[in-house]
Amino acid sequence: MRKGILQVFPVLIVAGVVGISPKLSGQTSTPISDASSVSAPSGPSGPAAGEGGPPRRIGGGVSAPVVIQRVPAEYSEEARKARLSGTVLVNLIVDVHGMPQNVHVTRGIGTGLDEKAVEAIRQYRFKPAMEGGKPVPVQVNVEVNFQVLERKSAGQATDTQSASQVTEHKPSSPWESDPKYIAAIVQGKKLTEARQFNFAADAYRKANKIAGGKCTECIRQAIAAEMKWGAYKDAVKDADELIAHVENPTDKSTAEGLRGAALYAQGGDKPKPAQLEAAQQALQAAIADDPKNVPARYLCGTVLARMGQTEEARTQVESCLRSASPSDPAYLRAKRFAENPAMSYAKMAPSFTVTALDGSKFTLDEMGGRVVLIDFWATWCGPCNEELPQMKKIAKDFAGQPLVIISISWDDNEAKWKSFIAKNEMGWAQYRDADQSLGKLFGIDAIPHYFTIDSDGVLTAELMGSGYDVEGRLEKLVAKAKGAQPARGN
Repeated sequence: MRKGILQVFPVLIVAGVVGISPKLSGQTSTPISDASSVSAPSGPSGPAAGEGGPPRRIGGGVSAPVVIQRVPAEYSEEARKARLSGTVLVNLIVDVHGMPQNVHVTRGIGTGLDEKAVEAIRQYRFKPAMEGGKPVPVQVNVEVNFQVLERKSAGQATDTQSASQVTEHKPSSPWESDPKYIAAIVQGKKLTEARQFNFAADAYRKANKIAGGKCTECIRQAIAAEMKWGAYKDAVKDADELIAHVENPTDKSTAEGLRGAALYAQGGDKPKPAQLEAAQQALQAAIADDPKNVPARYLCGTVLARMGQTEEARTQVESCLRSASPSDPAYLRAKRFAENPAMSYAKMAPSFTVTALDGSKFTLDEMGGRVVLIDFWATWCGPCNEELPQMKKIAKDFAGQPLVIISISWDDNEAKWKSFIAKNEMGWAQYRDADQSLGKLFGIDAIPHYFTIDSDGVLTAELMGSGYDVEGRLEKLVAKAKGAQPARGN
């Protein structure tokens, strides 16, 4: 019986694994230079910034703030895989100390880049705006351009880098500086971070209403929240609205892909043929508008596999392989799915690669033939500490057997985390997920939390809290893995 659980509601969780550069096979790229300037948004000033009074508008005796420290925005995993370029518009207040406040996206491109732009801008430092010789708060827009420029260069290592460029921007839409619109967007972001997805969707729909129904980013964010909440019917409806508003083929492809994903999700674990057909038609439309839409192709392969069209499914997944680097964690999974398309709709844990405390590289999809136990915990979590004797027993009892354990900590204090591990002789793979990006990837907000994955890579159990017989579950999975080893060797 479950005995304990520690519930955590983080103030901010940034999606994606930080610090991973895009990699494209056989090519290198030149980073874009990072330059900064800012501009005042049109319309009335936004929320009060506190010290120095309400934020001013640049001009009329108010100078513009000057960037004195900038941090390049990194690519998210999802955007890196898709080789996505685009622009994120960020609105913020620069306070009298030159610190960014109320940083939020007013026009985004998704795929994790919105969060990366905000994460970078929060680390900016400015020479504050001046009025009458005194520093004053101002509200500004910052445009963050994500690009990957590729060039072929013989004899160089295969790698690419990404950089962000900040340029002056004048809002193209009047609602972008409307305080009510900004407040609705900020509320949507906060509700999403708190995993209150149903309310987040409402906030984004409210923002779109303020924008006169013309804010495509609001609609896209509403769809994302609805998908996480499980309101797939609403997501389909909003995707239809998004398709009607966009004109660019790439944007239309993205919207059609979202519609296909929502239609497929509506079917659940046992979708009806009509639901699969509807999803397939939407995904084919997405691919027709943009053949480079890798997520649409990948999901199209999954749907085709469910429809029994194995060779067609394999073709779609193989096309994804041609767009990814062999070093990409998602590449390994796509390769497995191409070999056995039926695996594409098995329940799988998210693919990820991390460097453990001992310096070893842990890639989930390279654990083929072995059972994997993923343990989310923290030194400050009482129920987690109660589970430690069981974890140590599992590590000892299964030593030398086809089982891999990785413990993923939510500790902020690295020194305390390392000391705790050494003191308690936790000799298995350890990783510190300080920003809880992996926790978000797995969709969890409470610890302790376990995931067991069988030797085929299929997620077999998700256990939240303490008091479970984890060892008993592992014994069955390890026995199955041992029985499959001779067959794998042939």
